[in-house]
Amino acid sequence: MDALTTIASKTNYDGHLDVHLNYSCPLTFARNVLIVKVISANDFNVNKVDNLSYLWDMWYNAVWPKSTLDRFVMDIKELVYRGPPANCSIIKSDQLGELKDIWTDWLLSVGKQLIEASQIEKVLKERYSKSS
Repeated sequence: MDALTTIASKTNYDGHLDVHLNYSCPLTFARNVLIVKVISANDFNVNKVDNLSYLWDMWYNAVWPKSTLDRFVMDIKELVYRGPPANCSIIKSDQLGELKDIWTDWLLSVGKQLIEASQIEKVLKERYSKSS
Protein backbone atom coordinates (compact mmCIF):
# COMPACT_ATOMS: atom_id res chain seq x y z
CA MET A 1 0.00 0.00 0.00
CA ASP A 2 2.92 2.37 0.69
CA ALA A 3 4.06 1.92 -2.91
CA LEU A 4 0.69 3.16 -4.16
CA THR A 5 0.84 6.12 -1.77
CA THR A 6 4.30 6.92 -3.15
CA ILE A 7 2.95 6.81 -6.69
CA ALA A 8 0.14 9.19 -5.78
CA SER A 9 2.57 11.60 -4.13
CA LYS A 10 4.85 11.62 -7.16
CA THR A 11 2.79 14.45 -8.61
CA ASN A 12 4.88 16.66 -6.29
CA TYR A 13 8.08 14.73 -7.02
CA ASP A 14 11.22 16.78 -6.39
CA GLY A 15 13.76 14.38 -7.95
CA HIS A 16 14.50 12.38 -4.80
CA LEU A 17 12.60 9.27 -3.82
CA ASP A 18 13.35 7.12 -0.77
CA VAL A 19 11.50 3.83 -0.57
CA HIS A 20 12.19 1.21 2.09
CA LEU A 21 11.10 -2.31 1.24
CA ASN A 22 10.31 -5.07 3.69
CA TYR A 23 11.90 -8.47 3.03
CA SER A 24 9.48 -10.65 5.02
CA CYS A 25 8.17 -12.38 1.86
CA PRO A 26 10.50 -12.92 -1.13
CA LEU A 27 7.67 -12.78 -3.70
CA THR A 28 6.33 -9.52 -2.28
CA PHE A 29 9.86 -8.15 -2.13
CA ALA A 30 10.40 -9.04 -5.81
CA ARG A 31 7.13 -7.35 -6.77
CA ASN A 32 7.97 -4.26 -4.73
CA VAL A 33 11.39 -3.92 -6.37
CA LEU A 34 9.62 -4.12 -9.73
CA ILE A 35 7.20 -1.38 -8.65
CA VAL A 36 10.09 0.82 -7.46
CA LYS A 37 11.78 0.25 -10.82
CA VAL A 38 8.63 1.33 -12.65
CA ILE A 39 7.72 4.38 -10.55
CA SER A 40 11.28 5.69 -10.38
CA ALA A 41 11.94 5.49 -14.13
CA ASN A 42 12.59 8.86 -15.74
CA ASP A 43 9.77 8.36 -18.25
CA PHE A 44 7.17 7.37 -15.64
CA ASN A 45 4.40 9.94 -15.40
CA VAL A 46 1.48 9.51 -12.99
CA ASN A 47 -0.68 11.58 -15.30
CA LYS A 48 -0.49 8.96 -18.07
CA VAL A 49 -3.31 6.45 -17.92
CA ASP A 50 -1.20 3.62 -19.37
CA ASN A 51 1.34 3.97 -16.53
CA LEU A 52 -1.30 3.78 -13.82
CA SER A 53 -3.15 0.97 -15.62
CA TYR A 54 0.08 -1.02 -15.74
CA LEU A 55 0.66 -0.57 -12.00
CA TRP A 56 -2.95 -1.42 -11.24
CA ASP A 57 -2.70 -4.60 -13.32
CA MET A 58 0.49 -5.67 -11.52
CA TRP A 59 -0.90 -4.86 -8.10
CA TYR A 60 -4.45 -6.11 -8.41
CA ASN A 61 -5.59 -7.79 -11.63
CA ALA A 62 -5.25 -11.50 -12.37
CA VAL A 63 -5.94 -11.17 -16.10
CA TRP A 64 -3.74 -8.74 -18.00
CA PRO A 65 -4.09 -7.18 -21.43
CA LYS A 66 -1.30 -7.75 -23.94
CA SER A 67 0.14 -4.27 -23.31
CA THR A 68 0.66 -5.12 -19.62
CA LEU A 69 2.17 -8.52 -20.43
CA ASP A 70 4.59 -6.98 -22.94
CA ARG A 71 5.68 -4.24 -20.56
CA PHE A 72 5.96 -6.70 -17.67
CA VAL A 73 8.22 -9.00 -19.70
CA MET A 74 10.42 -6.06 -20.71
CA ASP A 75 10.70 -4.81 -17.11
CA ILE A 76 11.41 -8.26 -15.69
CA LYS A 77 14.08 -8.98 -18.31
CA GLU A 78 15.78 -5.71 -17.35
CA LEU A 79 15.72 -6.73 -13.69
CA VAL A 80 17.07 -10.20 -14.42
CA TYR A 81 19.88 -9.07 -16.74
CA ARG A 82 20.75 -5.65 -15.29
CA GLY A 83 19.63 -6.00 -11.69
CA PRO A 84 17.61 -3.48 -9.73
CA PRO A 85 17.75 0.20 -10.69
CA ALA A 86 20.58 2.29 -9.25
CA ASN A 87 18.24 3.86 -6.73
CA CYS A 88 17.35 0.46 -5.24
CA SER A 89 20.11 -1.08 -3.18
CA ILE A 90 19.91 -4.66 -2.01
CA ILE A 91 21.35 -5.10 1.48
CA LYS A 92 22.16 -8.83 1.51
CA SER A 93 24.12 -10.39 -1.34
CA ASP A 94 21.98 -13.54 -1.38
CA GLN A 95 18.82 -11.45 -1.82
CA LEU A 96 19.71 -10.44 -5.37
CA GLY A 97 20.19 -14.07 -6.43
CA GLU A 98 16.86 -15.00 -4.87
CA LEU A 99 15.14 -12.06 -6.57
CA LYS A 100 16.58 -13.00 -9.96
CA ASP A 101 15.36 -16.59 -9.48
CA ILE A 102 11.84 -15.30 -8.74
CA TRP A 103 11.87 -12.93 -11.73
CA THR A 104 13.12 -15.71 -14.02
CA ASP A 105 10.29 -17.95 -12.81
CA TRP A 106 7.84 -15.14 -13.59
CA LEU A 107 9.23 -14.88 -17.12
CA LEU A 108 8.84 -18.62 -17.63
CA SER A 109 5.30 -18.50 -16.26
CA VAL A 110 4.33 -15.56 -18.48
CA GLY A 111 5.87 -17.33 -21.49
CA LYS A 112 3.68 -20.38 -20.85
CA GLN A 113 0.59 -18.20 -20.42
CA LEU A 114 1.27 -16.43 -23.72
CA ILE A 115 1.72 -19.75 -25.53
CA GLU A 116 -1.46 -21.12 -23.98
CA ALA A 117 -3.34 -17.93 -24.80
CA SER A 118 -2.21 -18.01 -28.43
CA GLN A 119 -3.21 -21.69 -28.72
CA ILE A 120 -6.62 -20.94 -27.24
CA GLU A 121 -7.03 -18.03 -29.62
CA LYS A 122 -6.11 -20.28 -32.55
CA VAL A 123 -8.69 -22.91 -31.52
CA LEU A 124 -11.37 -20.26 -31.08
CA LYS A 125 -10.64 -18.83 -34.57
CA GLU A 126 -10.82 -22.33 -36.07
CA ARG A 127 -14.13 -23.00 -34.33
CA TYR A 128 -15.52 -19.67 -35.45
CA SER A 129 -14.49 -20.21 -39.06
CA LYS A 130 -16.07 -23.71 -39.09
CA SER A 131 -19.35 -22.43 -37.70
CA SER A 132 -19.59 -19.58 -40.23
